[in-house]
Amino acid sequence: MKILKKNKNYYYQTRHFTSISGMLYRMKQNAVGLANICILSTGVLLVISISTCLWTGIEEVTYTRFPHQISIEANTGVSGIMKTVEPVSQKMIEEVKTEIDQHLEEKQLRKKYESDQRYYVMLADVDRNKVEKTQSDDAAASTLIKIMEESEYKQVTGEQVELEPGQALVFQEKQKNYGYDTIELGNQTYEVKKWNTDKKSYILDEKTQVYETMTVVTRNHEAKEAYAAVQGKEPEGYSWEYALDLIGDAGEQITVGDEIETILTESSFNGWVEVREKERNTVYSLYGSLLFLGVFVGALFLMGAVMIIYYKQVSEGFDDRKRFQIMQKVGMSRKEIRQTIQSQVVTVFFLPLAVAVVHTMVAFPLTRRIMAMLNFPDSNLFLAATAITIAAFAVVYLIVYVLTARAYYKIVE
Repeated sequence: MKILKKNKNYYYQTRHFTSISGMLYRMKQNAVGLANICILSTGVLLVISISTCLWTGIEEVTYTRFPHQISIEANTGVSGIMKTVEPVSQKMIEEVKTEIDQHLEEKQLRKKYESDQRYYVMLADVDRNKVEKTQSDDAAASTLIKIMEESEYKQVTGEQVELEPGQALVFQEKQKNYGYDTIELGNQTYEVKKWNTDKKSYILDEKTQVYETMTVVTRNHEAKEAYAAVQGKEPEGYSWEYALDLIGDAGEQITVGDEIETILTESSFNGWVEVREKERNTVYSLYGSLLFLGVFVGALFLMGAVMIIYYKQVSEGFDDRKRFQIMQKVGMSRKEIRQTIQSQVVTVFFLPLAVAVVHTMVAFPLTRRIMAMLNFPDSNLFLAATAITIAAFAVVYLIVYVLTARAYYKIVE
């Protein structure tokens, strides 16, 4: 308002002079009301855009959270994530895999995809190229480090890489490239071998995680040493991720998943099984509840904003009536008064909406990360949903403006 007042070409016009001076006079009274409208409007935009986007893209959410029909995971020795359980050895993994293959052969089911990944895993603090044992009580603030043997890397990717003693490959998340020539794992320093990561980079099948992840590939006998250099002790066992897609319908997938779970239980194997089709109803129930809560809370915020707007317009109408009557008596025409009122109402009314849109834009990187944590990685779809929500809210806001402005005009006139 003060900037507009200093602009003489703008300020010294009949409709602007009166509205700017009037709004400056009442800004201290209106500041809290305008801020409340802005905050509530921002809440409507964020809550509605997030909840509707999650429900619209629920199939994508399902396939992001469960990228394969059947998944087996066994993780050991990760303090802060889960209790340390009986170590998983190569022998145990091979025995379980053999039983699964025999079971599929008996059922006459064929695989169309299979992924078998074994590595040592730990939480650590990463500062540039230094990896140290985590000292943080907040596990989410740490980085998940996966140390893989060279032979295992070859088996998973089909890539032949010859590492010299003291060399390593380092892979980070898809959006990041490792930018250092060395990596310090505790008291051990490894030279980072340059590798054509653009053609075929090694990233584990990414279920969206809270943690940042880093995969380090070393020579076979150096993997345990690398782990021990950070943690102060050798790993107790492997972490194993096994993914399976079958040629079969949803019912067969669920049946096989249940039978694989039985195999793990009978063999005292400390792992768990996830079946996409079995978990689908859970996902729909969860995100359906989020949609209901989002719409409900958004409607509450919207009603709160509308009530504040209406009350503000009516109360200001009574305050302004005497002022405009005086202006009429000193020579302002009804047309000039109406133009002044319109300029004032439009400015005060739409300013909170404009600032709410700015808040939503500034919050977009954070809300995008929240969406990623909720297994929704498609930023473009979320951006489109946010834009549509803003447009729809602007229409509702305009309708509220027309109704409340009409009440204001009647009071003032």
